Amino acid sequence: TSAINYAVSKNVAIVSAAGNSGSAGVSIPGCITNSITVGAVDKYNKVASFSGRGNSLDVVAPGVSLLSAWTGTSYVYASGTSMATPVTSGTIALIKYQHPSYTVTQVRNSLINTAKDLGKTGFDKNYGYGRIDAYSAVSY
Repeated sequence: TSAINYAVSKNVAIVSAAGNSGSAGVSIPGCITNSITVGAVDKYNKVASFSGRGNSLDVVAPGVSLLSAWTGTSYVYASGTSMATPVTSGTIALIKYQHPSYTVTQVRNSLINTAKDLGKTGFDKNYGYGRIDAYSAVSY
């Protein structure tokens, strides 16, 4: 907790995978308040069965069957909230490039306020605030 809080105090956004425990909840460090916690959805915007869920979840991103570099020189299709997290981190990099003075709170608000709402209206434990929308978040 203290490392995440320290990073955020230095205006560094911490993005954490929600974990792959499904409905059992969000794993550490995703359950730490100052972390931007990411779950996974498939190509149909359905929450992945393995995606961690709960009150700590902020957003979801594509995380099922993504082509990924693998150990050595190969590529594989991989699934997990660890696949969804770099999609969100890349979106944050784009936000910071467009808005270099944004604080972590402003970056987080860009992600949350522009996310495509999925599931129940507003925040819910399966999708958080929704699936990230990079274009809208950068334009926010």
